Formats: sequence, structure tokens, C-alpha cells
Amino acid sequence: MAIDDTGADASEAQESEESAGAAKHTGRRWAFAAVAVLALAAVGWFVVRPAVFPPLEQASGIAPKAPRLNAGTDQRLFRFDPEQSTATYSVKEELAGKKMATAVGSTSAVSGDVVVDDNDASASVLGTVVVDVHQMRSDNALRDARVQMAYLESHDYPLAEFTPDTLDGLPKEAVDDKWYPVTVSGRLKVHGLTEPSTWKGKVRLSGDELQVKIGTTVKMSTYDVGPISLVGMVRTADDVALSLDLVAVDVAVRQPSTVIEVPDPSGPEKVSDVAAPSYAKDVEPILAASCASCHAPDQAGSEALSLATAADARKYAAGIALSTSTRYMPPWLASDKNIPLQHDPRLSTKAITTLQKWADAGAPLDVEETKRIRSSVPAPPAPRRDVVLASSTPYQGDGKVTNDYRCFILDPKFVDPTIVTGYAFEPDRVKNLHHALIYRSGPSSRAEAESKDGADGRPGWTCYGGTGLSADPAVAGITGRSRSREALFAGWAPGQAPRRFGAGTGFKFEPGDFIVIQIHYHFHKGIVTPPDQSKVSLETTAPSPDLREIYVANPIAPVEMPCAPGVTGPLCDRSAARADLQRQYGAAASISDFALKRCQWTLADMPKGPSNTGSTFCDNRLPSGGQIVDVLGHMHELGTTFRMTLNPGRPTEKVLLDIPRWDFSWQLNYQPVEAVNFSPGDVLRIECGWDRSLRSDPDPRYLLFGEGTEDEMCFSTIAVLPAQPGSGNAAVRPAAQGTRRPGG
Repeated sequence: MAIDDTGADASEAQESEESAGAAKHTGRRWAFAAVAVLALAAVGWFVVRPAVFPPLEQASGIAPKAPRLNAGTDQRLFRFDPEQSTATYSVKEELAGKKMATAVGSTSAVSGDVVVDDNDASASVLGTVVVDVHQMRSDNALRDARVQMAYLESHDYPLAEFTPDTLDGLPKEAVDDKWYPVTVSGRLKVHGLTEPSTWKGKVRLSGDELQVKIGTTVKMSTYDVGPISLVGMVRTADDVALSLDLVAVDVAVRQPSTVIEVPDPSGPEKVSDVAAPSYAKDVEPILAASCASCHAPDQAGSEALSLATAADARKYAAGIALSTSTRYMPPWLASDKNIPLQHDPRLSTKAITTLQKWADAGAPLDVEETKRIRSSVPAPPAPRRDVVLASSTPYQGDGKVTNDYRCFILDPKFVDPTIVTGYAFEPDRVKNLHHALIYRSGPSSRAEAESKDGADGRPGWTCYGGTGLSADPAVAGITGRSRSREALFAGWAPGQAPRRFGAGTGFKFEPGDFIVIQIHYHFHKGIVTPPDQSKVSLETTAPSPDLREIYVANPIAPVEMPCAPGVTGPLCDRSAARADLQRQYGAAASISDFALKRCQWTLADMPKGPSNTGSTFCDNRLPSGGQIVDVLGHMHELGTTFRMTLNPGRPTEKVLLDIPRWDFSWQLNYQPVEAVNFSPGDVLRIECGWDRSLRSDPDPRYLLFGEGTEDEMCFSTIAVLPAQPGSGNAAVRPAAQGTRRPGG
């Protein structure tokens, strides 16, 4: 999960018509406000999590434990034999834009009991069937690693369980060696979620062995494990077929083994006679320069793919070739239509061809398998941990709220003016964290923050749309009429590296200033997770007269996407959808109305058509000069395109960021090679496009600008150095220019 949602200036959405009119007619009014929407200045973004789990190949090779049944008089107890049993999934997938094929994975790590009644076969009982999904394997090791880590999260949820409630179809008198059709209804638990499930198939008793062949089709979205969409690389259907081909043995005759065969993870067979590139001379230098800095053990991407040795490279060769040939890896969504950007990691065509040829030839090694892969890219210096802060009490969600925004007080206890020159967010329960926004708050807010802290019986307080403090400009509606100590100064998304700001830049804290951190927790349906106590560390220094304080600006555009023609549901009505947002997120639901007003749109202007697609844009007039040093686009799961343009249609036009193929999983922050100068009156245009077909929505809704992952956004951030030192670091937002989408 990238950061998938953000607070917004909810209260300013309710500004007076007089203030809104002034913005509309002058087009030059700049609304000064601390950022209540997602904004991160000069940081790198990655959505893969730090490696905290053992590598995939360390599957146990042991069948899981299942609840045991007891046989009564004239009954026999059968137990599934893993050596003769298989659990399988199959799902349609599209690889690299090619036609749909079927991906299949299976495991023999299956356990369970059956009680057979010899006098009345219809009274026989099928017990809970347990499958170790962490031991599922397909024909592609990289697919397995990705599915296990990012979707099934099998280190946390290793077992799938089917608990039958009814078994129908068996006659009272059954004959040996005859197949009988059966229907089994019960509850299927996957990824910690349990839903009703009905399986159909057949059973046969042959002496001291019982065969069970049953299957069903479920939706991946039901269990929050898909459908999978890695833009440009792989896309799956939502429906997945599950099958159990089981053999149970009479335990009075023999006990089944609990040891299963683990597939050989050594690597691919040779599949081509093409001359193979040398691993040592051709392949390893590519991996060292472009892969190892992220995928080496303990680095950000090692959970998805760990490249420690040459043996790892060989094992994942086919997946590496696919992910690089589609340019899914290394992650870089910006096109060549924007200005030059720093740190472009894209591989050359020659490098991609080399990796493909090596994989096609069977990934031969001309070095020892144990040879380490070491990054040839120097690691950036990490910020010092001069101050380390954590909430006083760990926070545990109650499972009742999916998108849980919680604010906590962190007090650095500065007694002198202090400059924060770097920071790190140190996550605890990573898989439940979607983002963290870190605010500086002033002494005048301390009493209010302390009164909110723990008032509902749990640490911190609920804070959609900002900190929830009255001095927060997002709450107070400050629009340049006064200054406040409340300001966003840092943030985090999963996988993001610690940040040091450039020389002579930072954020100033006065004595008595404290920190409020807003953390967005995203919980599974009704699951209570272990408590979280994430930390923030700060690098600090004494003030300098040459300090330039970075600030951030956050242009947004409306999101208005009706349900597709022919699709109906209670939330397809805009008023009902807005009321649902109000119920969940309070005043933050007003962002949609606010965005329409600020960008001078009406509902009639919004694009409509017979398809699932939609688009929007908003022009923002910049009231002061400076230098843009970072740019970021943000949408949710239905995004398709994003573009940020300075002075569109003018001779000075510059496309700052163009993403023609949006991917929710890679919301990177980009830095121009040369800082972009802008002057008062310049225009910044934000454009977004969406496609509803990218996600399966069992409960369709009119999509609005909203806080939850299930909602959508058209949002951006620019990090700015002011034209003159001493301009302050109050976060600002451009005022809408008042233009509409051509043609409505």
C-alpha cells in the first residue's frame, strides 16, 4: 500500500461564499494553510516493505495440523495423506499485455480427518481441511514470492481452512469403488477472513483409502487478496478456482506421513539453445547496479524478491526477465515527456535483452552459487537519531474501522530554537500502516491536544482531515489572515527511506513546539491486530541565518465518477455516497464539494459517457515565486494517468511530471535535475484519469474525493524553496484559476 489516502482541508471547503468568490474573480489569492492533505517534501517513495520475514524457500516441508475427529461404534477414522493429496488454485492472468492465460499453483501441505460410517454412509463426517498456503508453488518463483508476500501475506496467515457444515449426496448404503457426487457447504477462511463457501465434487471409498475430489470458485476480493494488478506486468481476474484432490487412509491400518516434498527451488531448466550471456561479466553487473540496492537482504524490496547470491538470481531469472522487459522494474513511472528528473533507474535496452537471453538459456552460472550480489551504488548517508520519539502507549485497533486515522502527541522537549535537518519514521506494525503525516504544533495547542489524547479510552484521538486541533489551518480555515505554528513538515509511506534535507534547508522548532503524528491504519475486516508503537527520529542542529525552510503546496482536482450505465446500487446516488463519506470521515467528506468550487466546475461539467473511464483537471495560479524541487502525483487504485504542467499552453510550458500508465503500487516522489523556477501568476495544472474496470467493486458507488482506499483522489504535492530566505515553512495551496475542462 503506498499512501492511499490523505486528509484534506475540510473546513475550508465550508468557507463563506464571499471568500470563494474572491478567489474566483481574482484568480491570484493564495490560501495559506498547513497541509491537511498528503504532502511529503523531498522524499523518495517505495511501497514494498522492509524484509522482516524468512525467504520463501524456507517452507517447512511439514503438513499443517488440523482439528482431529473421533470415530464412534461402527465408524472408521480416515486421515488425509499429504503424499497423495493436493490443493490447487487456478486463475486467469494477463502477462505483459498478452492474452489471458491460466496461472496454476498447488501444494501437498494438506491435513484433515474424515469419519466414515459403515452402517449409514450419509452420516459420514468431513472435518476441517487445512492447507498451508505458504507452501503453494507455481511454475514461476517470482510469482510465488509476490503472491505470498504482498497478497496472501502468508507469513502472517499461513493457513487456509475449510470447515464443512453439511455433506450432501452420499446414500445410506454405499458401494466400494463407486464415485458418488457430493455437495459440501461450510465456511472458508483465507487471509484471516471467513466467508460461506459451497464445494461440489465426488467421493469414492476403496478399501482402506477414501478419495475426495471437490472444487469451488471464489472471488479474490472477498478475501482481500486481489485481484492482482501490477500495471504493465500482470493482471488477474477476480475469480479463482480452488480444488482439493485428496486421499485419506484408514488410521487403523496405517498412519499417513506428515512430511511432504518441497519443490526444488534451484532454478529454471534450459529452455533455449541461444548462447547464454556470462553471469559474471554480463548479468551480475546489471543486478549490482540496478537491483541489489533495493533487493539485497534487509533492504526495502527484499520481501518481494531477495537477491543475496547468484543462486537467487538463477532461481528468479524468468521473473526478473519478465519484470524488466515490461519495464515494471526498476520502478519508474515518469515518461520522457516531462522535464529531466533525477535518479532515473530505467535499464537500457541492451541490459534488458541480456537478462532475457540469460533466462531463456536456463540462467547458467559461471560462478559459485554462493557468490554474493553486492550493490555497486553507494548508499546515501542516513540522518542521525539525535531525538527519538514514540507515543507513550502502543495503539491497537479494535477491528471496527477499516480506515483508522489516529493522532498522537510526540514531544521533542526543545528548550532552544532547533532546526530539524532530517528525519526517519520507524514503523512497528508495517502491514497495518498506510501512511504517517508528521506535524509541528505550537504551545497554544498543547492543552487541546492533551484533552483529546485518550478521551475515548484509547491512546491518541481520531483525526480525519488533519490533526483535528483548532489551531490546525485545516480545522480553523486560515486563509492568509494569520500565521500559525501548526504545519506539516514530514511524512512516510511503506518502504520509504529516511530523509536528510539539503544543505542549508530544514524546519525550525521553537521552545514549546511539539509534534502531532497522524497515522493511517488500514485493518482487515473485523480483525484485531497486535498493538503498534512506531517511532520518529530527528536529526537536529542549531539555527543558522542562512536557513531556507522548505514548504509544500498541494493542488487537488475534483473526483466525480458516477456508476457506469446499467450498474445500480444504493451508493450510486451522489448524495448517498457523500452521506456515507460523512458517516465515516466527518467534515472531510466536504472535500468533494470544496474541490468543485475551488476549480470552478459544476457536476454538469464532469465528463460522462458509456464507459468506466473518467478524467478531470484543475488549473492553479501561483501567487508567489520560488523553486520547485520535488513533484508528486497521488491517486488510488483506479488511476490510469497523471500529469502536472507548469504554464500549460504558454511558450514557457513545462511538463513537470507525466505518468501515462499509473500504478497504485509505485507512487514515487520525483526531483527535477534542475530546480524549476516559477514566478507570481504562473499556472500549475493537475490532470488525472481513472478506469473503474481496474477493480472489482461488489458494492458499486458514486466515486468522490475521499479518505478511504475504496474512494479516489486527484492530488499532488510540490516541494518549494521560497524565492527569498525567511519566507517560512507554512504549507500553501495554489488558488484555482477558474478554468474548466474544454468541452465539459
